[in-house]
Amino acid sequence: MDYITRFRALMFGAFLSMTGLVYAQASGVDPGAASHFYNAMACIICQIMQFLYYIVAIIATLMVIVAGIKWITSSDDPEARNSAKSQVFNVVIGLIVVLLAAFLVSFIVVHAFLGGQGMVILDPVKMVIDGCDAICTTTIT
Repeated sequence: MDYITRFRALMFGAFLSMTGLVYAQASGVDPGAASHFYNAMACIICQIMQFLYYIVAIIATLMVIVAGIKWITSSDDPEARNSAKSQVFNVVIGLIVVLLAAFLVSFIVVHAFLGGQGMVILDPVKMVIDGCDAICTTTIT
């Protein structure tokens, strides 16, 4: 009896989950309105990421300078020299993590907004070099 109830529930759930393709047409709907929203969101995210790049670059530069000063002033102390080397290494690792995180964010933005289709891909390296002008002025179709 329990198996029959489970089977019926499974079949009912399978029936409810079947969807068909529906062709619908509505009058008075601007088909480009959603694309303007997605374009604006991509532009905002690009500008936020570009601002964060500048902050990360400033912090990384300062940390490398501090590590370099520690390295120079360590003279004969091998522990201080190793500490400075590891600090420079950690800055490089941090920059790699930030770049990978930026690619992850751009991937999520593209797939969250349009399912990976029709959107300008947010290339983090291109954002730093060219800025967000190409993304903020592009019309998504």
